Amino acid sequence: MKNNQFLALFLVVLTSLFFTGSAFAHSRNFVWTYEWFTTPQGTPELELWYTAHPDKDKSVEQIELEYSVTDRWVVAPYFIYERYDDKANVKGWKFEQRYRFGNFSRYKILPSAYFEVKKLDGKSHKGELKLLLSYLTDDMIFALNLIAERNFAPHSKTEKAFSFGAAKRSGKKWTIGAEVKGEISTPEYYVGPTIGYQIDANQRIILGSQFGLSKASEDQMIRVIYEYEWK
Repeated sequence: MKNNQFLALFLVVLTSLFFTGSAFAHSRNFVWTYEWFTTPQGTPELELWYTAHPDKDKSVEQIELEYSVTDRWVVAPYFIYERYDDKANVKGWKFEQRYRFGNFSRYKILPSAYFEVKKLDGKSHKGELKLLLSYLTDDMIFALNLIAERNFAPHSKTEKAFSFGAAKRSGKKWTIGAEVKGEISTPEYYVGPTIGYQIDANQRIILGSQFGLSKASEDQMIRVIYEYEWK
């Protein structure tokens, strides 16, 4: 599928959101950048991820089942599929844990930690560490992720990356913002818009697009995340 077809699909989905509504519930506002917030203890959540790579004519789909062990500690297994030339293949799995520190307050930095183990494409296991930092004003949120990744195989090198998002709350339903992300060792750098919408008290959808800024970057990536949270 060509770039303009993906852009058309992006706009159609976005336009359809104007005909649904309800109260803002979940605090996720970005598709590439994690934030400080976690759901209350005992809350299960389903997330469906779809990431399109028009340059490579492929997509990657993830199913995430998230569960809050405590108010601060969240665990989540992922099951990952890849579609290429209209064929679907199992790409692998990931297991994530997040832990947030401190208590919520505006106008101060809110830290949390992220650890993930994954196995993709039949390669050796890889570990990923992230420092997640968030900062909120009355109607803005800023989030920075500092990322280190490394294979568990001997003599592996540590890969460093980052992502940053800024979004503005618009009423109780919308957040509109932008994200920047990069792989420092490659280097690959991207920037693009992100839009979030609360469908109802249990459901939220976030759409984002990234455009390449360096020679090693893809021209464009598009991601959609759908969340369903059980109350």
